[in-house]
Amino acid sequence: MKTVLMVAEKPSLAQSIAKILSKGECSLDWLSPGHFSSLDWLSPGHFSSSGWLSPGHFSSLDWLSPGQLFQIGERGWCYPVVGMCSRFQTKYFQGKYGNLDSSLISFGPCQTPTLGFCVERHDKIQSFKPETYWVIQAKVFKGKESPLTLDWDRVRVFDREVGQMFVNMTKTSREAKVESVSKKEKAKQRPLALNTVEMLRVASSSLGMGPQHTMQIAERLYTQGYISYPRTETNHYHDNFDLKGTLRQQANNPFWAQEVKALLSEGLNRPRKGADAGDHPPITPMRAASEGELGSDGWRLYEYIVRHFIATVSQDCKYLQTTISFTIASEGFSCSGKTLISPGFTEVMPWLGIPLEEAMPVCERGDVFTVEEIKLVERQTSPPDYLTEADLITLMEKHGIGTDASIPVHINNISQRNYVTVENGRKLKPTNLGIVLVHGYYKT
Repeated sequence: MKTVLMVAEKPSLAQSIAKILSKGECSLDWLSPGHFSSLDWLSPGHFSSSGWLSPGHFSSLDWLSPGQLFQIGERGWCYPVVGMCSRFQTKYFQGKYGNLDSSLISFGPCQTPTLGFCVERHDKIQSFKPETYWVIQAKVFKGKESPLTLDWDRVRVFDREVGQMFVNMTKTSREAKVESVSKKEKAKQRPLALNTVEMLRVASSSLGMGPQHTMQIAERLYTQGYISYPRTETNHYHDNFDLKGTLRQQANNPFWAQEVKALLSEGLNRPRKGADAGDHPPITPMRAASEGELGSDGWRLYEYIVRHFIATVSQDCKYLQTTISFTIASEGFSCSGKTLISPGFTEVMPWLGIPLEEAMPVCERGDVFTVEEIKLVERQTSPPDYLTEADLITLMEKHGIGTDASIPVHINNISQRNYVTVENGRKLKPTNLGIVLVHGYYKT
């Protein structure tokens, strides 16, 4: 039976971890006086000399029951233990893997699972085995109009002979009959008010700025009075928030003056209802600025914050989605396209706009198109890509790792400590050190 010394921030967390790791079969035992053990490494020492136990209760102990660790309720007594873990695992992993490029292999209750997400994705990429599949590609046309490329209703097959059978069936017909034409008006919702996590995600994915760098710039913009406090989980405007006054400050900026003046004239749209975390208001511009005042990166972040704010009080983007269903022989095919009705908020956030597509032909049920081409196309499944910073931020928020203030620090730490490298597209690729560290946790 393995003996493991574990210290967690809360007694309930420690007990939960113990039950999970032991599959409900954990038991308490007494440690030998003057020694504690973990994994396969044994070191002499007194807990009282480690400097992390509460002097009022534990300082005179030469040995300690693991059960007593559950009684340590104060967060402050746990942080020195994290340092002990870092020193221990540095010696352990350097002894086991002599080629590791690090003088300190640190442990952190948020840093470690953050790295774990990156290594988990790396493992999926390494273990991925591509599969070959086949799709039927059909092109049809009507009169002198441009040909349409149709999608096969069966999507794909993993047996070439089966795919060829369907091709042979459809090739018996040179006509594609329209079975239905569906037209639906849809809306792309305007964004919620901006909070820290969303700002970090967008800055990484769209502006190419790392979370730590983004927060440094945001803090500078805040201290200079250009934006509101940048650390907030709230994405909902309070009823007494001066939306019109904040918008009016941006009426003379040539980059968005037209959209702002139109909103002030026609009336602001009611913002979407988000979540009020009870901390600080959403991130908004506080006064007008120019690129010359803020510098390159400062302006880019400020510009996004302004555009995001304007978008929250704009109309939704509306478009018409048309779907045409065909049959060729007995097989079903379809094609779809979008036509913009009203750009709404995408006028100030054009990168989120509906992409321009070739106009769908005017037709109705029963119309017949001519089949130009039918062929079997071979393709392969693709492995997942490495996590981007934006992906990692989303995972950390979903699993409750870190806070809006600490998420940038944790991501920066795993990069600065040589656990991951930041590749093109802000993708996080684990280093050998990071991989060995996480795999070491799995094995022990």
